[in-house]
Order: sequence, then C-alpha cells, then structure tokens
Amino acid sequence: MSKSKSNEFRFRMHDTVAAPAAEDDTQLLYDCFLDSGNLDILRDCDANQRIIVGRTGSGKSALCLMLKQSEERSKFISPESLSLQYLTNISILKQLSELGVKLDLFYKLLWKHILVVEFIKLRYSSNSESELRHAVDALIDRVKPEKNRKKSIGYLEQWGDKFWHETEERVREVTEKLENKITSDLGINSDLLRAGVKSGSKITIESRQEYRSRAQEIVNKIQITELDQVIEILRDFSFNDGQKRFFLIIDRLDENWIEDNLRYQLIKALIETVKDFSKLKNTKIVVVLRRDLLDRVIRATKDSGFQEEKLRPFILQMKWSKSHLFDLLDRRINNLVRRRYTKQKVCWQDLLPEKVDKKDVSEYIIERTMYRPRDMLEFFNCIIEQAIDQPNITAEMLKSAEGQYSKNRLKSLEDEWFADFPMLREMLDILRYKGATFSSRDIDDGELEEICLKVLSKEIYPNDDLYKVASQLSDGKITHAVFKGIILHILYSTGLIGIKVYATEKTSWSFVDGGTIRSAELLNDVTVDVCPMFYRVLGVDYTANNPGKGQKTA
Repeated sequence: MSKSKSNEFRFRMHDTVAAPAAEDDTQLLYDCFLDSGNLDILRDCDANQRIIVGRTGSGKSALCLMLKQSEERSKFISPESLSLQYLTNISILKQLSELGVKLDLFYKLLWKHILVVEFIKLRYSSNSESELRHAVDALIDRVKPEKNRKKSIGYLEQWGDKFWHETEERVREVTEKLENKITSDLGINSDLLRAGVKSGSKITIESRQEYRSRAQEIVNKIQITELDQVIEILRDFSFNDGQKRFFLIIDRLDENWIEDNLRYQLIKALIETVKDFSKLKNTKIVVVLRRDLLDRVIRATKDSGFQEEKLRPFILQMKWSKSHLFDLLDRRINNLVRRRYTKQKVCWQDLLPEKVDKKDVSEYIIERTMYRPRDMLEFFNCIIEQAIDQPNITAEMLKSAEGQYSKNRLKSLEDEWFADFPMLREMLDILRYKGATFSSRDIDDGELEEICLKVLSKEIYPNDDLYKVASQLSDGKITHAVFKGIILHILYSTGLIGIKVYATEKTSWSFVDGGTIRSAELLNDVTVDVCPMFYRVLGVDYTANNPGKGQKTA
C-alpha cells in the first residue's frame, strides 16, 4: 500500500495493535506471532534451553502461550495451583531454618515429587482417579520383572492412589515424613526443637549447635534415589515414544505466591530440579523467570554456590533485534487493517512519517524502546490515539503520543523494579532537566544530599539497600563519590541510563549488553546517556547536545 493509498485508511476509536499483557491478547498473539527461533528451541526436547529469562515485556509469556498452542501434550502450572503456601505454616521448616539448617535437598525432593506426579497425569491423560490408578497399576506390572527397580516400584505403589489428590495433601505428607524423621532421629519432639531455636531459651548454645549439626546431617541424607529411579522407569516405559512430546510450563513465579525468602529458595531448588529432569526423554519442563527475579534468587542463595554461569546452557535469553521488532509491528498493523479494509499488505512505513526531528522515524522509535515488543506496541498504540479519523500520521502526532508513552513507561519501570529498588523515583532528580548526555561530574554533592534526605524520609523501607547507603552517607561512613556510583549503577541496571566508561567505547545499555558495568567503574568520571524513552517525562533537553547517539543496535 503506497502512502497515497494509505490515505483511505482511518484509525478508529479503540483500535489497538496489542493488549497490555500477552494473556489478554491471545487471538492476536496467535495470528501475529513472530518467531525468531526461540519456539523451535523450546519444542526441541533434546535442546538444553528450558529456562526462559527476560525483562518485563520481552515476550516470555507470549512464547509460552505459543508453545502451549503448538504442543498437544502440554500443561501450564502456576505456583498458586501447587499450594506451596502451605509450607509457610509448617513449624518444623521454620524451626530448622531458624536453627541454620539448609533445606535445599528437601525442597528438591518436594519439586521432584510434584513434577513426577504432574508428568504421570499428563502422560496418561486420565479424566478420573480410577483411570489414573489403572494406568499406574499397568506401569507397575510392566516394571515388576526388573528386580533392581524394587524401591521405585514401591514408591509408585505407595503413591499410586494419591496421585489424584490435591498438591497440598501430597506436600503435607512429604513434609510430615521429614518431621517424623527429624524428631525420631534427634530423639526430641517438635516442642523441644522449637524451644531450642529460641534465643534465651534454657537449652544451651552447645545443644543448639548439636541439634543443627545432626538435623543438617539428616536432611542431607534425604533419599531421592527412589525418585530418580522412578524418573528412569518413566523414561524407559512411559516417555519412550519419540513421536509424543510432553511439556510442563511453569510461569508467574514473579507473583506473590509465597513470602520472598522461601520463594527464592524454592525457585533455586526448582531450577536445579529442572536440570535433573533433562534425562527424561521426550519431555521438557519450561520455567519462566523475569531477569530481575533470577538476579534476586542468585543473590539470596549465593552462599550455597548457586551461580548463573552454571545455568547458562539451560537459559533461553529473550532478545529482539530492530528488524524483528518492526516485523512484529507490521504483522500487528496488517491484522488490524486487514480485518476492516483491505487484504493488501500494509507496513509501518506506509503509515508513519519518514522523519522526526530530522531523524529517520525507525531510529527515532527504536531509541525510545528497550528492544522489547511491549515497548514497540505500546508506543504505536499511543500513536493510534493521536491519529483517530486522521488521513495521515504526522511527526507532530508521533511526538504528542511520545509524551503519554514516556509517562506510561516510567510508571511501568517503577513497578518492574519495585522489589529491588522501591525508591527508584527518589533518584530521578539527578536526570531531570539535564541534557541527553552529560558527565557524572555534573552531578554535584548538593543533588546527592537532596536524594539522601528524600531516601531517609522513607522509613518504611529500612531494609532497602539504597536506604542503607543513604544512612552511611549521612553518618559520614561513605563518600559522595561512592554514593553517586551506587545511584548510577542502579539507574544503569534499570535501563534509565546508558554509561560510557571510556571515551573510546560505545555507550553500554543494560538491556542490550546484559549489565556488564561494575559499580567500581562508576567511581571515576563517566559519560551518562539518558534513555530516550524517558526524555519527555524527565524533561530532558535532547536538543542541547547531540540527540542522535541513542542505543547501540541489538
């Protein structure tokens, strides 16, 4: 469609190219899905990649919905449906944790049991408890001649009539077995153990240390051999048809389904369990994690040797190129136009002006995204609002749309990073009304002290890292330069700014380069680029210096 023909088209009230979330946009998603190779990787059960990692709006949920749509034998599992909230009320787990006992192996055992049950249910497609019981009995009969699998047969027999039960019942039984093992082997009851972890109790420090040591030994000896053998049985007898693939998709782990500290431990255990299940052929467990959540899990569990380096072979990183994002936009526009007007192909070039502020419109738009589909599609939705019943989209309309888009994106960014940086808004003053590019030495001590006072006034976040360093600055325990470096690192991590450490380098953006700048590098003078997405909401004068630097193309 040429630009002259595009004059026949008019956007109407309520037209959009996307809903705010993938789950609210399923039909449009199926009609317009753009695969850059990620879907094929996920569908390949032999491919290691099974942990989808990306920032909010990068297309993780959309990818999982397409996986579910394309694979008949697949199932979504949300953490709420697993009733793991029950764990927060188990006194023995609280007592062991307060005693300093690491429960990693127990949580892995719990996940293995849950996932084995879910795979058995998915494999036999049973619609009733009796059907599932019959299927499990048939499996046991096939395995019985193999004497070396006696323990695993016993496990299937023990749980066979309970596979259909609610997850909470299964979690409760596994946990009660641990409690019985702990109390019987330690020779104490739960009341005595509870007393032993209380500070100031009559039980001596030596006794508490002894309880911790012995309890840790018991937890470390938790037998998961039987479950491993069950997985081998399923591999050899149930999932041995290469024409049938089975997928469990675990999403929404970033929601508040359990208190944070326990959530991080459970997610760590889940990731390690998923790796163990790779031996079960023709199956795949897909775990969806926001980038910031994975970072928090790694920080919270680093004492147990949990490192991202060991996870990399299993991670599918959500990344988008400029060309893929505009191809996706084309598909959405075509879907909208085709439903009402014409079957002739329409692309974004047919609708948008060629230049904005003397810059190619594609560069102008892509600079104002973080290379995520949600950014691109929301920007165009804002443009549509300005173009209702108009024959052409002008540069002025696009810039007017940018104002609302910029406000929306800043609010979304604050929500995205609230768990890590609840006082992100308090740091933004050092970016307001500066040029698009400036030196970190242009941030003076007075500005830093104003931020410090704002942060310290938010006493509702006393455990926040920024609150702690603001307290240290106020007490003279750190310098203004250190405080500035910490703030710049936070702004860089969230994508609000890009950093050029050395004059000979390109500007680094966390959403393009993966956050490769260390805090120590920010103690020196560095060049700061404000992300163009936030120019309007922060009042950045990008005409005061070169506005064309933008982001390094992904």
